[in-house]
This record gives sequence, structure tokens and C-alpha cells, in this order.
Amino acid sequence: MSIDTTAPSISVDYPSGLVNTLVEGQTLQLNYSVIDTNRDTCWYSYNGTNTTIADCDVNETFTYAFGVNNLTLYANDSVGNLGSDTTSWSAKIIENSQTFSETTVEGSIEDFSVNLTMATGIEVASATLEYNGESESASINSLGDIRILSVSNFEIPSYAVETNVSFYWSLTLNDASVINLTSRNQTVTTIALDNCSGYTNQLFNISLYDEEVLTPLLGTIELYYEVLNVPNYNTIQNYSGKFTNVSNTLVCSEANLSGQNLVYSTEIRYYADDYATELYHIQRGSLDESETIGLYDLALNDTTEFKATYENSNVVKVADAIIQLQRKYIAENLYRTVEGPITGADGTAILHVDLNTNKYRAVVVKNGEILDIFENLVFDCENELSGICEIDLFSDIDSQNSIAIENLDDFSYGISSSNGTVTITFSVPSGEPSTINIQLAQLDQFGNETLCNRTVISSSGSIECTYNVTIGDSYLTLRIYKDGIVKAIKSYIIPEAGAVDFLDNNFFIVFIFMLSIIGMAFTSPEWIVVNSVITMLMAGSLWLLNGLNFVMGLGGLMWLVVASGILIMKISKQEDK
Repeated sequence: MSIDTTAPSISVDYPSGLVNTLVEGQTLQLNYSVIDTNRDTCWYSYNGTNTTIADCDVNETFTYAFGVNNLTLYANDSVGNLGSDTTSWSAKIIENSQTFSETTVEGSIEDFSVNLTMATGIEVASATLEYNGESESASINSLGDIRILSVSNFEIPSYAVETNVSFYWSLTLNDASVINLTSRNQTVTTIALDNCSGYTNQLFNISLYDEEVLTPLLGTIELYYEVLNVPNYNTIQNYSGKFTNVSNTLVCSEANLSGQNLVYSTEIRYYADDYATELYHIQRGSLDESETIGLYDLALNDTTEFKATYENSNVVKVADAIIQLQRKYIAENLYRTVEGPITGADGTAILHVDLNTNKYRAVVVKNGEILDIFENLVFDCENELSGICEIDLFSDIDSQNSIAIENLDDFSYGISSSNGTVTITFSVPSGEPSTINIQLAQLDQFGNETLCNRTVISSSGSIECTYNVTIGDSYLTLRIYKDGIVKAIKSYIIPEAGAVDFLDNNFFIVFIFMLSIIGMAFTSPEWIVVNSVITMLMAGSLWLLNGLNFVMGLGGLMWLVVASGILIMKISKQEDK
């Protein structure tokens, strides 16, 4: 009879050495072999707990405890021989945590990230998020041996029904190996909209009223409503309908959309018999609470249509902006938005106004942002008979956007004059060299003469031109050209040289002069005439009489000589008689 003294032979094949990944709570495969003639029972010790293996011939699994990287496998035989094998392991990648929303709605924008600890010498070359067949490249941030992989603004796909979607991270390492991290699940809820006939999560409640007396009004409401994600603002789901002979309609959702970081936009057209057809728009309104609004329709007999043009502080006409026309109800001391049309490409929209002494203001909104508020609007139609009424909603110009005329024209200049010289100083604000031409002409009693015609090519500088001092006043005309275009035309009066003035009037001096000389020949009429002509000649030569050009002066002198000769002849004949 032989006695068995050999202990079971045990070998643990996995986990052992360097494994791919480790993550808290993951299921690890325990691969081993136990050889013994009289094998009896097997068990393993891990994380302070002994676990019995039901069948020593079947590989086992166990749950990984973070940081516990060793396990001992035991086996005995029927005569009490005991064998064991201890294995230890480490990982290329330790998955510390994953961040994501466990539940979401279709079309929403979600962020995903995973925190990893890398083994020495192991690096992530690239990574993707594999989401139910869709791949999205991940960004990789490093801090020591920590790597954070992230995908931001991932748009959740749409599904026909609520779906439990699985996803995982796929990593390509620097040794060209590919590792897939632990698969996770996300529940995606679908969005379905109706008029609350089937769904109960109310999103929108609109009612139609008479704008003047605020009583409910039966009419037609045409509605388009859409749910959008943030920040991409793509349409996830939409609902539309035309409801006739109603004063109220609703929009409901199958899912509760509160807190899902979603917004809505809507277009509404509403009208009734003998009432105006008006529009109401909302852009990117919050879905965290149900929205209730009133549609206020104005009777046709009270309606005047105004074409409103909105221009912002940058002097730009803004398209796709909502002009919320708000009417003041003084008895209640509140404003109500009575319509909200949207501007076209030319920045215009049509407003329906009651001119019967009402107070209005306008709030201009685009994509949920208030652009301008215009208080105490005065609607005055200058062309009411033609049916064309207009109002300008122009924002105050931002001082930072104001442009000096010199910069707009890209040319500035200054002119000074001293001692017969005109100095022109110029500058081109853009700094671009330009062709600057200066022309100076002088007009006096002897004609018109161009005194200066100078050209320089520069972005700044000065040019001097001289003028003549003349007998009698003369006129200067200065022209400044930039690249052949007239930028300035200036005219100046140059007083005569050595002018004699008495109380700004030389004719008084001439009068005294004539009395003095003529009085010398008072006894002889002929000499009175001769002395008068001599007096005029002397006054002219002293330039006491001026204002005439040379040709006119010469003609006047000839006329004076002829007239005096005729007068002397007449006097002589009278004396002969």
C-alpha cells in the first residue's frame, strides 16, 4: 500500500505580471490549473476573504478591489496535502474614474471624461469615445502619471424610443497596442411633442386676447415650436399646427425637459375676424419652467401699420432681431408685449399700432439677448393717406465706433498766412503716401494769375505758396487736391497795399479834397470843371476811390474827360452870349 505525500501542483496564469487595465469593481478572470491525483477542494484568498471554488477544473472570476494586486490560490487532496500559488500583477493603465450623465435626452450636449494613471513608459498616443457606433476623438491632458481623456459638446443621437446606450473608450498606446476601457451605459430619453392631448409635461401655454379691452378672443393661431440643444442650438424636435376658432392652445412633451440644458424657439401667427394679422416670435427661451404668454390682437379699425427699422450702435441694420412692441396699460401700471415680429435682412419689421393716445416702448431682442430698449415711442405717420408709415429705432452710436471726418476722408489739413506767404500743412491718417497738389490763384484789377502749383508725394508735410501785395483789394483762391480729388477750396480777400481809410470810408476824404481844389477856381466855371477832373484824377492816383478794375477805371476816366470838355464848351458859348 502506497501513501500520497505529494501536494497538489498549482499554477495561476492570470492575472499575473503586467495586465492592460484595472478599474475598481471590474470583474477579473482567474485562470489557473490544479494537478493532483487525489485532488479534493480549491479556494482562493483575495482582499482578506477566502472564496471556495466549486469546480477546480473550471476557471473562476473575482471582483477587483482598487489597489489590491495579489491573490493566493489553494488546493488540497483527500489525504490532507495542501498546495498554493500566489500571483501578483500591475497594469499599464489604471482607470481611476469616469465622468458622464447616467441619464440624458436625445439631442442634448454632453461631456464625457475618464481619469487614468499610467504605468512607467506607457503613454496614450490617441483615444476615441465609441458611443453606440459613433466615434469621437478625445483630447488628452497630462499631469505627472495622470492622463485625463475628454470629449466635450458631444451631441447625443436621437432614438425612436428610450434606449440604454453602451459606450467605451478606445485607446491606442505608444507601443501600438489598442486597449478598450470598461464599457459603461447611458439611458437616452426621447422627446415627443403634442398639444397636451397625449403628453402631460406642459411646456407652452398661449392665449388670444383683444388688445384694447383684454377680453378672450376667438381666432386662429398658427404655431411652430422647436426644442434646441445648448450651445449648438440645433433642432432636436419640433411641433407645428394651425388651430382655428380657439382662444388657447398648448404644447406638451413626453419627457420632463426641466434641467436638461435645452431651450425652445417659436413662431406664432394669429388673427381673427376684423382684427389685424400679427406675429410673435421667441428665440432660445428657457425650458426649465412652463411658459405662459398672451397674444394681443388689435382691431383693424384701430390699426396703423408702421415699418420699423432697427439700427444698432455700430450703425448696422440687424437681421433676425425680435422687436417686442410693449403697450402701457396705465390703469394697471404695466407693459404687455402685444406683438413680436422679427426683422428681415434690411433690419425692418411691421408693427401694428393704435394711434389713439397710447404709450409704447420697444425691446429689441436677438437670440435671448436684449440689444436695445426704446422708451416712450412716438408713432407719427407723415404719409398715412398713402398707407406708408415708418419709424426708426436707431441705437445711440457707440463713441468707440465714431470716426473723425479726417479719418473717414483719410486727409486732414491746416492753413496759415503770414507776410505774403500761405502755408498748408497736411496729414494722411492712414499713413499711405498720397499725391498732394496745392494751387493758389490771385484775382486783382489787372486779371487772374496762378501764383503756385506744387505737387508732393507724402503722407504728411507742409507746402508754402507766396502771393502779391496789390493796389486795391485782391482775392486768393486756394485749392487742395489728394490723388486728383478736391479736398478743399478756400477763398481769401487781400487788402490793398498802403490803403488810406477814414472811418472805413474814403469818400469823405474825396469830398473834402474836391471842395478844397474846386474852391480855388470858384470865380471861373471853366476852371471849376477842370479842377474837378484834376481832383478825381488825384483821388484815383492815391487810390482813395477803389473797387473798380483797370478797364472800368480807364473807361470812366475817358468818359469824365469827354464830359468835362463838353461842359466847358457849353459854358464858353453861354458866356459869349
